[in-house]
Amino acid sequence: MHIYVSLLKQMAPEHLLATSAKLCAEILAAVCDGLLSVDDAGGRAVLQVGINIFRTQMVLCQYELRKVSWISST
Repeated sequence: MHIYVSLLKQMAPEHLLATSAKLCAEILAAVCDGLLSVDDAGGRAVLQVGINIFRTQMVLCQYELRKVSWISST
């Protein structure tokens, strides 16, 4: 996880969003396809990581949108 975090810190916001979206989509697709079982603790942990990444990116996107709205309104 530390490697992932250090890579994220170096990415531009648009790359962060694209990477997070891809990761979330792959995790959700694995659950839907039955490749990742949510019946065991490991599968639930991976799904929770995907949900947390998605949640974090949504907060960051909202922050960026507010910042852009504020800049354009001044």
